[in-house]
Amino acid sequence: MQPGTSSENTHEARDRELFEWMLVRLLVIAERCQDRRAREELMRLVDQCQLRRRLQLDDAYAALNIVQDFIPLESSNRPGKRLVPTAITIHNTDNVEVGANAAAHANYLKSPDARKREVSWHFTVDDTSVYQSLPTNEIGWHTGSSKGNSTSIGVDICMNADLDVTEAYRRAALLTAVLAFQNGIDLPKRILQHHDWSEANCPRILRSQPHGWQDFLAQAKSFRDRLTAVPTIAIRPDKAVEHHLFE
Repeated sequence: MQPGTSSENTHEARDRELFEWMLVRLLVIAERCQDRRAREELMRLVDQCQLRRRLQLDDAYAALNIVQDFIPLESSNRPGKRLVPTAITIHNTDNVEVGANAAAHANYLKSPDARKREVSWHFTVDDTSVYQSLPTNEIGWHTGSSKGNSTSIGVDICMNADLDVTEAYRRAALLTAVLAFQNGIDLPKRILQHHDWSEANCPRILRSQPHGWQDFLAQAKSFRDRLTAVPTIAIRPDKAVEHHLFE
């Protein structure tokens, strides 16, 4: 079998997934370790692993598979007010129906019911893609709090019965890391639950699992610590080839 075949790519993807899982577990263990010296040694090991596996921003975007499907400008649940985000709010969709994936929720946000309820958020995440319904510089109505709406980007994680749960939360953690990286948002301090704004039991899946929220933050931080910007290259146009730049 020649290099670069689908079988080899599958093995590489599984190896990467296993590495990510082990790295997150190691980070969680390090943060909970009571012995200072042991904790420092574990954190050094985490740092070494992260430095070996830097994640460039364009690769992160490719992995996220973001589909822009914006709520129409004239819709009542798209207020169009400016958002300068200083936080990210995490939600669960609370929809367990088969097929209630990111595409279905993006479609819902364009529906009469969503307009009537005046509900909107920025991103919906499932196990294969991310759907974006609002630009990150516009507020959405997702926290039950005017302060939460006016300061945070809303990320809704699907919970449909046919969801690959592990992959969905890995994707959500990566999206959180990318948004924090690009907007200068403190991670983990400014990654908040819907509950933090209005005491709703949301994101209820993460809230119901032992250490669920802490593990999610640790995974997001692991991604964030590895992210690097796309390098800027010097362009020296050749007038004979790039003639349109000089016309």
